[in-house]
Amino acid sequence: MVALQKSEVVRRTDVVNENGRELKTIVVAGVASGAGKTSLAEAVIKILAKNYATAAAKITVTHGERGCPHGGKGCNVCSSLGGDFQVITKLAITGQAGTDTARLGAAGAYPVVWTITRHEMIAQAWNAMRTVFVEKELVVIESNTLAQTIQPALILMIVDPTVSRRLWKPSARQLIETADFVIFNERGAPDKRETTLKEVLSLRGSLERVVRVGHPHDVQDETAVVKKLKAVYEKI
Repeated sequence: MVALQKSEVVRRTDVVNENGRELKTIVVAGVASGAGKTSLAEAVIKILAKNYATAAAKITVTHGERGCPHGGKGCNVCSSLGGDFQVITKLAITGQAGTDTARLGAAGAYPVVWTITRHEMIAQAWNAMRTVFVEKELVVIESNTLAQTIQPALILMIVDPTVSRRLWKPSARQLIETADFVIFNERGAPDKRETTLKEVLSLRGSLERVVRVGHPHDVQDETAVVKKLKAVYEKI
């Protein structure tokens, strides 16, 4: 295990829970809110949950005085957080109709966790989350921040050319460069798609592990994505 620079955060490929069970972590990241992280996570869960005990999680990072991470939509998440982080497992909350966590559960994941955390507490929040997944083989997690904090078994980074470049997260370029796979959502005007694809190519140096899909939730694209994942990650 290797320490992350001056941080106490430990990078790990496979996490072994307290009961000795190996937990594979698949982290789904995106260039911005609305890029399609939940749709991609649903697509992966629908296939993997057929053969593996699969859990899911969504991590919402609050930024305090830095402002709303979702563009000031007024969801009150940041202001309602009491303490450094909160791991929510109650089905009455995670299963609320229309929420991302409800969609992950409907795709076949159980349990589904919603974690709200301050940015600097992401490692501690992850350690707390792991205790919920002790009986699971896989967990699919929506989070850019976690992808930069631990070394998951797989990082999937979704790029949607229709999302305004000014809305890209600060982590977007690094994750495009380092993710195991980039899922490129073929939407929007052709010139915008090509411009964005060229940026992806410049960051990665190759399009070998760039999966181009019409929409990550299409059945045909689900199969294409997972087949490509299996090509390099034989345990899935």
